[in-house]
Amino acid sequence: MVTRLCIKRRQLANIYNNPRLRKISFHVLRHWKATMLYHETHDILYVKEFLRHRNIENTMIYITLERQISQIGDNRGFHVKVAITIEEACELAKAGFEKFDEFSEGKIYRKRE
Repeated sequence: MVTRLCIKRRQLANIYNNPRLRKISFHVLRHWKATMLYHETHDILYVKEFLRHRNIENTMIYITLERQISQIGDNRGFHVKVAITIEEACELAKAGFEKFDEFSEGKIYRKRE
C-alpha cells in the first residue's frame, strides 16, 4: 500500500533530485517538528501535549536535542572570522582561532572573547 507520505516523499525527492528524501520516515518528521516546537516555545508541557505523550520523560528527549541545536547557532562570546584562502586559515590558526564550520567558499573560525 502506498501512503500519502510515500507519494509526497517521492515527489520531493524527484523535485529536489535528492534520493535521500525517500528514506525520511514519519517518525523522523515528528521528532524534528517536536524539537523545533520546543526550540520556539521552550514549553515542554506544550510539546508533551502536542505529541500526546503520557510520560514527560519521553518528551524530555527533545530538550537535549534542542540544546545541542542551540549551541551550534550560538556564537555569543566568540569572535568569528571567515577564511577563504589557506593563508587566511593559517593566520587565524596562529591567532588562536579554531575551525568551527565550513561552507563551499571557505571555513568559519571562532575564538572566545
